Amino acid sequence: MRTTASGQTDVGRQRDHNEDACLIDPDLGLYIVCDGMGGHAAGEIASQETVRLVQASIRRRRAVLSDYINSPTFEQRTEVLHLVEGAVQEACAQVYAMGQSDPMQKGMGTTIVMLLALGEAAVIAHVGDSRVYLMRDHQAHQLTEDHSLVWHMLKTGRLTREEAAYAPYANAITRSVGTKPTVRAETLFVECMAHDRFLLCSDGFHNYLTCEEELAQMSARLLLEDLVTSCIAMANAGGGSDNITVVAVQVEAVQRTGGEAGVSVTRKVEALKHIRLFSLCDTHELVKVLNIVHVRSYEPGDVIIAEDTVGDDFFILVSGKVEVVRQGQLLITLSPGAPFGETALLERAKRSATVRALEPTKAMLIRGRDFYAMLEQEPTMAVKLLRSFVLALHERLRTTSAELIEARGALAALSQEILVPPADTTPAS
Repeated sequence: MRTTASGQTDVGRQRDHNEDACLIDPDLGLYIVCDGMGGHAAGEIASQETVRLVQASIRRRRAVLSDYINSPTFEQRTEVLHLVEGAVQEACAQVYAMGQSDPMQKGMGTTIVMLLALGEAAVIAHVGDSRVYLMRDHQAHQLTEDHSLVWHMLKTGRLTREEAAYAPYANAITRSVGTKPTVRAETLFVECMAHDRFLLCSDGFHNYLTCEEELAQMSARLLLEDLVTSCIAMANAGGGSDNITVVAVQVEAVQRTGGEAGVSVTRKVEALKHIRLFSLCDTHELVKVLNIVHVRSYEPGDVIIAEDTVGDDFFILVSGKVEVVRQGQLLITLSPGAPFGETALLERAKRSATVRALEPTKAMLIRGRDFYAMLEQEPTMAVKLLRSFVLALHERLRTTSAELIEARGALAALSQEILVPPADTTPAS
């Protein structure tokens, strides 16, 4: 992937020193924003050390990145995610140790949001309330969810957005690097398109952002450097109550390698959007789902699912055509966009039919174990998917009930014809 980037950090209008830190490392494809916290300039130390430590950790294991670029499989993707999570964890442990050894630095910590560009994708990791936004097709999408008390209360419906703006605990974060010996970084794997823009920022900027549409409009009309400058200026014009850091990354070209069957991110997202199960999910949640998607290719005659075998894989047809057969009888032919095998996500039972490719076919596959592992980490999404399941089952039950009533009516009419002899129409003699 070829990228360009621009970044600035500003003290703001109400602070006397800057505890934010940022990194632009085009050689490594690494971009970071950290927002430090702690008295006596300890926050500044925490943010700068975290940037340095994460950069050094990823550089040491650069071979893992090369392995992914050369062979972008699901397994190699997992290795990259582990690398990024490990880099943040190493930084957390070392910053915590520094705080324990120096009373002036005790309790210091920092947020982190980072983007690692490689091949045709970007790996995002974050801890705290610094954010990443994606600007694509004239729309802006927040890809990270704040690890903060306010965000948690918003997600669980205990606060409205209007109430959140004035909450007295607006700055209380629930995760940070260095305040404890360990921390869990939240990671995302985002497939990129040419002309995508990512914006990494501290809360000193996004606290003054009224909506994502505002950011999309700014990005659409401004060059990359001007976008960064305008973001800083906007936050200062709004009051500049905190340090302000913004790093913008633009994808100039994407290196397509054909990994995972070479299906574009647009086709994957569109396929998910049209599946009833994921109809209530927002962009951030769909990206989460894509993190567990495998893409498989099949030739004509290949059996994708075999009747009476046990499995928990769920499929979405991306291209080609398949037939669904039960006991040798053709039930239906499926075209792109159709899901199959979804009931296996609810119960690991024997397959009720065979699914066979009729022509060169590509399908997205979601494994049951990956699906439930994701839901354990995403309870809000789990509720949405459960609701979608219930709505789909309700619709099927209603349809089945209507068909049953119709069948009973037809059976009753047939029985009447059989039991009641036809009237004798022979003329009387």
